[in-house]
Amino acid sequence: MSNSILYYPTIEFRHEDYQWLWNAALFADKIYRIVPPGYELNEPRNIRELCSTGEIGIPLSPVPYSKEASEEFSKFMDENHRKAAALSLIEDDETEYIRIHSSKMDVKLLQDIFFKLKHIDEDENWLYASPHTVNFYMTFLANHIAKKNSLSLWTRNQELWTTSTYFLYGGALQDDYRLGKEYIEPSTEALVSIMIPDIFPQDLLHVPPTDILRFREKRKDERNQFLNAIKTLRNELAQADAPEVIEAIINDEKKKIDSAANEYRKSMDILRVAKFGGILTTVITVAADVLGYCSNFPDLYKGAIESSGLWAGILTGIFEKRVGNINNPYTYLAQIKSTFSYYPGASKLFGGQPQIAKYNYTLYRGFEEFIND
Repeated sequence: MSNSILYYPTIEFRHEDYQWLWNAALFADKIYRIVPPGYELNEPRNIRELCSTGEIGIPLSPVPYSKEASEEFSKFMDENHRKAAALSLIEDDETEYIRIHSSKMDVKLLQDIFFKLKHIDEDENWLYASPHTVNFYMTFLANHIAKKNSLSLWTRNQELWTTSTYFLYGGALQDDYRLGKEYIEPSTEALVSIMIPDIFPQDLLHVPPTDILRFREKRKDERNQFLNAIKTLRNELAQADAPEVIEAIINDEKKKIDSAANEYRKSMDILRVAKFGGILTTVITVAADVLGYCSNFPDLYKGAIESSGLWAGILTGIFEKRVGNINNPYTYLAQIKSTFSYYPGASKLFGGQPQIAKYNYTLYRGFEEFIND
């Protein structure tokens, strides 16, 4: 898996994504996006400057992937649309429409799913459907393209990240980490968050694109060392079953990640960054018999992970054993800012605990609501 990422779900970088884009440019070797053939980008000068080296905003045509992705999406919806409440939003009677380029799908195959798919203007290359429909399909298409090209998926949007993770794990996610009682199917795996706090430079938009590009050239080793350390921890934990092995992995890898993160922060000296914040989150699967039927990590894992500046928390359960964690793209949620809204009730439930515990609860509730509400 490379250290290159795929931007989704839109073609052009939106204004609200600029803070994310400036930070993503510090991490990724290359940033790709899905661009229909013949589409002319219309972006401001600072975005064009950032993309000038050909490593950021690289266009990927959806044409080679659209038919297969459409077939897989149609099959997925047939099998799973009643398993998650959020997927039923496709059937809502909405009056708002957003457009999607016809090159991104097999229009005939998806006509029944995009039940309001239609032309609104004279350009037959663009179709219109409800925002939920378009965003679900574009997230599915992004997952498909990322898998085919060994790209990581990055977003700043929790809802998109939840949807993407649900698709990546084949709809096998439960609405909770189930305790194995007789009246419910127990979790064979837990989906676990790995969170790294205080890793994003704050107020980065004042840094000109030329300085971002200079950082990318001069500090490539530091950023790759950091991302590769995360990948090693993720992959080794996902393949371990014995508590003793997991403890050894954590003790070995946490030092490497802590060291790599510190070196990465120090490398920001050429950008004159003074303050760091935010949280970078990815996910792994861990066998339920390792965690035990509990609502939190055993002290063995919790204490070891927290001590190095890493945090972990159970997000939800998984029905099936080893659903493909290693072969799936890395899916990252980049919470850039240090201030953010928690799920209602999080502050009361986790009073006195660090804010990252409340943040994990907010992510957990995102999965629960995607499936139930």
